[in-house]
Amino acid sequence: MRPIFRFTPQLNLWFCVILIQILEPQMLLAQYLFKAPDDIVISCNFMLDTNLLKDPHSDYLGGLSSDSNHLEPLIVQDIVCLNTCHADNKHQYPGIAVPAGAKACELYNQYFDPNHPDRKYNLNYGQSGYSVSLDDVRVQLADHRNCGLGFIERIYSLKSIPSSPPVIQKIYVVECAKLLINTDDLCDPNDDLDWMYPYCDSTYIVKIDNCDNVDLAAFSPKITSHHCNLITQDYFDEVHNSIEGCFYALRKWVIIDWCEYDPLIDPDLGRWTFTQTLEITDRDKPEVHCQVGNCQPSVMKQGVCYAPITLTADATDHCSPTDFLTWEYKIDIDNDGNGKYNGYDIHVGSLNKKQYQRKDSLIISDNPFAADPKNPFDASGTYPLGTHKICWYATDGCKNTGVCCALFEIRDCVAPVLKIKPFIVKSFPPSGCVEVLAKELVTFAGDNCTDSADLKYYFNDDPNKPGIRICCEELISSDFCGLEVQKKLLVYAEDEFGNKSFDTTKITVTDVLDVCPIDFGHDRILKANLITEHQKQIHEVSVSQSLSIDHPIGSTQCNNFYKGHACNSLPVKFEKSSYYGFDIADIALFSSYLSNGLSLSKLQAYALDFDANKSITSMDLNIALTYILERKNKNWIFTNDNKDYQPNFICGDSCTLYGIMQGDLNDDALSLCAEQAVLPASCLGLHLADTLLTSGHEYKISIYPEINSTIYGFQFDLDQTQKSFEILDIQTPLPNGRAALSLQNNKDTIQRILLFHRNGEMLHLDRSTPTLQLTIRSNADGALLNHFQLNNQLKENIAYDSSFTKLQVCLNTNTAVHNANNASELTLFPNPAEGNLFIHNPGNLKISSVAFFGASGSYNFLPMIDSSAKNGIELNLPAGVYFVKIHTESRIFTQKLLIIK
Repeated sequence: MRPIFRFTPQLNLWFCVILIQILEPQMLLAQYLFKAPDDIVISCNFMLDTNLLKDPHSDYLGGLSSDSNHLEPLIVQDIVCLNTCHADNKHQYPGIAVPAGAKACELYNQYFDPNHPDRKYNLNYGQSGYSVSLDDVRVQLADHRNCGLGFIERIYSLKSIPSSPPVIQKIYVVECAKLLINTDDLCDPNDDLDWMYPYCDSTYIVKIDNCDNVDLAAFSPKITSHHCNLITQDYFDEVHNSIEGCFYALRKWVIIDWCEYDPLIDPDLGRWTFTQTLEITDRDKPEVHCQVGNCQPSVMKQGVCYAPITLTADATDHCSPTDFLTWEYKIDIDNDGNGKYNGYDIHVGSLNKKQYQRKDSLIISDNPFAADPKNPFDASGTYPLGTHKICWYATDGCKNTGVCCALFEIRDCVAPVLKIKPFIVKSFPPSGCVEVLAKELVTFAGDNCTDSADLKYYFNDDPNKPGIRICCEELISSDFCGLEVQKKLLVYAEDEFGNKSFDTTKITVTDVLDVCPIDFGHDRILKANLITEHQKQIHEVSVSQSLSIDHPIGSTQCNNFYKGHACNSLPVKFEKSSYYGFDIADIALFSSYLSNGLSLSKLQAYALDFDANKSITSMDLNIALTYILERKNKNWIFTNDNKDYQPNFICGDSCTLYGIMQGDLNDDALSLCAEQAVLPASCLGLHLADTLLTSGHEYKISIYPEINSTIYGFQFDLDQTQKSFEILDIQTPLPNGRAALSLQNNKDTIQRILLFHRNGEMLHLDRSTPTLQLTIRSNADGALLNHFQLNNQLKENIAYDSSFTKLQVCLNTNTAVHNANNASELTLFPNPAEGNLFIHNPGNLKISSVAFFGASGSYNFLPMIDSSAKNGIELNLPAGVYFVKIHTESRIFTQKLLIIK
């Protein structure tokens, strides 16, 4: 209630009007419960901490007191300036029209010292605010600044009374001085360009002798004042021939105030350019470096073998820019000094890079082997076999020439392609000896540079062994029950240049004609009890010893033994089981064995000898990885009672055989037909952020753990039934981590991924660090998580924790793209960008145009249509840093963008 008194002279009367405002009780109460601090004005140089502004307990720029009778003064330590007295409509500063502006102007008139304009003072803007309960106050910020200028609303509200009106403190941010550059007098001491005389004189020529220890900063301009705006300073050189010196450069300086510069409004406002002349004299030669590429596969053409090679060079010079150096090269084929160009057979030159870009003509271009015979900077091409010499010549603007020569060898580095018979069976002739030539086992051999008739064939990497001889004596000493001789041999093919390849074959020689005087008693029936080293039963088998190599060695209730031969290792395959027992845990133990010497039994050691060369190396580990990645069936191998593995053994009428699945170090393979795989109860949770995919584009995907944990490794299968994306690369940032990926083909619907420690140690997963980083190419449009799914048909999405307990791998989802935190903000992605650029627009703001501003002042304007926003903006701009302005119907968004090529 508020009375208003009025006097009416005509009637000589006084009357009183009472105004009554009716408020809700809680709103009336709220007016007495809290008050915002007084408004203030700060310079844009003030170090503003928005986190402290949001803290109701902080006294930063006017806090809240719990006692309204004892309010603290609102003191701001800042400079004073004349611009606080003048309104700035562009940045919504009303000047002295508001109490804070009037106070700031008063403080300027009181304190300003023209001799010390940057001096800071303790400026009193009034009083801080108050609140009965600081814990009941919520503080929100509404930032209305553009380029750091404008105002911030510090909005206070009560949590306990949501309907109560908020109280607001306004913080105005003003620019005390705009950037001033006097282009009419670059030596003006009163502007913001600090340039030492005489370099600021546009008629002065900077003379540089030999470019040694030149301090470019000494004659370069600098911006002196501390401005709040985004200021960039750059230069561009135009190089020309000089009469007095070797050459001179016109250095064009460009300075841009990005908060003022808008070429659509005024292309000169906020942009300054001026030119400086540099004259250079140089007596040092350029320093030239040659690069020779690695050997690549060669090809036969018209009886001569050629191979591609990369031949490039680069040079540095103290004075001349790299694109001002002129280049030429010469090549002496076979390095014999008999060429037509003073001993060289090839001569190309000379041009600098700018001339080459303009497609200027060469003085000479004679290189029939080069991919581009008109390019004096790149001699890469396809050259004949032999050792050749190349010399590069780089000449600077002062006619100093640097030289780099190198020998390069073109040789055949491709091994022959070899296919041989996987096995052959022979019988002892009456002579008692069989001759086997390596060449007769070859079904196909071909080479890129050597005719097949000129290839050499031999056994076991011994060029002096083109054949082998097997006689009855080996049958007598054989471990194969005296029934046959078996030899596993390597057949090699070698070309004229020493490249060789090999393949494996198995030779079996039997005594069908009873040439050899041996009688072991054929066709015996053997009974074998099969168990693992840890006494776990393997299903029973009856073994029939027979001369017939195609006769089954036995049968079980599973009916899944391989066919083979008695008295040999008995391979077993569970074709109907989807769980094989050889997994990532065994890879971790295998790696630990290679790195730390993990103790193994002899049977376990033999189970790791995948390439059967009687030694365990990293090659066996790679083969084991291939078995797991490609989900190949593994064999069981067996030995006799003493557990000392013998690849061939003799049983009596019955025996106990100890078996192990190949590679299964932790002995968890299913060994009985009735056993079933059981999914672990606990999960190792993994998640990846969703992203929008466009067909044909590449993306980098990071997979994170849900929680911090320690594991020995994991494996999981991706469902690739739809072939909606292709994995191009897989990496792990974990120290000593190793990630592996199975190859994908058109028929396979599963792609497997592995992760383990290279040394078999534990991996420490941090939820803030990616566990895996994948590069994919999308074959379909849509959200990533609609396509990135696990396939659990084989029940092998498993991990092992620090105690080797089995866990299930569970993939969670995190749709970060679809659930944007702030629907009013626009976001450019990807950033950095190299292909199409997309605008994430969760609030569906109407975009009218997008403008790209380069650091040199270049400008590109793109009107926006719906298809551009949806399908992306094709970036046809050079690499560099750009400032992007996105114009919407309500405001302009400015973001920094890095474009890479």
